[in-house]
Amino acid sequence: MRHRLLNSRQLRTASTWAAVVLATASAPAMALENSMPVIDRVGVWVGGYNVDAEGDLSLSSLDGTQTTGQQRVIDGSDVVKRARVDWLLFDRQGFSVDLYHYSQNKSLGVSEPFTYNGQSYSASAQLNTKTSFDIGNFSYRWWFGGEDTVAGVGVGAAYYKVKLNYTASATVGGLSQTISDGEKKDAWAPLLTLGLRHRISDQFRLYADVSGSKKNGGETYGDIVNAGVGLEWFPWRNIGLGAEYNHTRIRVNYKNDDALAKLDLKLNGPALYLRMRF
Repeated sequence: MRHRLLNSRQLRTASTWAAVVLATASAPAMALENSMPVIDRVGVWVGGYNVDAEGDLSLSSLDGTQTTGQQRVIDGSDVVKRARVDWLLFDRQGFSVDLYHYSQNKSLGVSEPFTYNGQSYSASAQLNTKTSFDIGNFSYRWWFGGEDTVAGVGVGAAYYKVKLNYTASATVGGLSQTISDGEKKDAWAPLLTLGLRHRISDQFRLYADVSGSKKNGGETYGDIVNAGVGLEWFPWRNIGLGAEYNHTRIRVNYKNDDALAKLDLKLNGPALYLRMRF
């Protein structure tokens, strides 16, 4: 049997078809290898959200016989700075650190007239407040689910530091009368987190997070709840943007030898983050 050698044209055609077959066969493997997982090995969020803030403060004597009632001390729009880092130690579990800061200075009229320490404060009186919060959530999280959708639960601790200075002033009969105090408190509280991640594609992902912490007893106590839902877009493999709507509720009570102060703060608004994933 005689074997005929292929000419150069036939060799080029055979080579072309072989390259096509190899590329087709290897495409799924290459796509799988290059595909980004639904949970990042390391994820970073840096940015903040523009909030509509509402905060009420009440001051009462320890025996409850005197109180200012709830007075609106925070009202308006502001920016909350926020940063978060998640990193996996194993395929489906790892640490999360979430930090945010809020501060506002306000001068508002008294919401409801009140009498305190024998002094009357009418609607013409003024409340001047300087408020700031620093909150850090530190948790260990476990994730469960498939390739494109996972749900997670985490436990840890929340640290919060509150600074509040307030002055209520009024003029009666040509005489000025004031209530003035300042507090700086910090505390740790147990933390529970829940999360959901869904990958639409390598470029788009949906997510939702809820966290809550509560502390009872001591000079400083209260609870903090945070919830957010968002969409991530990665025009580049490792860098993108995150758009989110967020709600935060902070209720903090603190007492000293003379009085008990209660602050109830609500923050709602859209957020924008620079996203990095590795």
